[in-house]
Amino acid sequence: MKKTYQLPLFQGEVLRLDDSDYYFFAIESIRKATKRILVVMFIIDLEEDQNKRVTSIIDACREASWKNLDVRVIIGNSKKSKNIEFIDGRAFTYIQNKGIDIRYGDPADDASLHSKYIIVDEGLVILGSHNWADLAFSKSKQTSVAIKSEDNNHYFTTEFEWLWSTSANKAEVEANTSFNQN
Repeated sequence: MKKTYQLPLFQGEVLRLDDSDYYFFAIESIRKATKRILVVMFIIDLEEDQNKRVTSIIDACREASWKNLDVRVIIGNSKKSKNIEFIDGRAFTYIQNKGIDIRYGDPADDASLHSKYIIVDEGLVILGSHNWADLAFSKSKQTSVAIKSEDNNHYFTTEFEWLWSTSANKAEVEANTSFNQN
């Protein structure tokens, strides 16, 4: 028997963001934000940031936090790849040192947090396949969408707040022995 799902349908404008279009749209949206920037990102890769695009997105978030916007980041917390764990660990420290609130996805959850989205103010969500990585912005085929919709924004904000409530700071993750052994 086929299972039926009742999914919310949101009204709004949708803009497709291919490859480097994501970077330009995301950084412009972050710079224009007036209330909040909430980020869930699986990988934030500063290791291969030749074009300084990842750094410039983080700097735009830092500038927004200086303007007293609510800026928070949840990073993926990969449990299957030591390489991703290292890359995200370096990004975590870098972002934290910039004064931005950052946490790891729930370390007690057996699944890695693989979502990738940015919530800007009350009406915009940018989501899709892009990690914050130079590779995603310039060297691989990626597609994301920007959705202007207050209902959609509310849906993702609710999800973000739940993820934030179950997430962990770096010390909590490092103290979690089961995480360190995987």
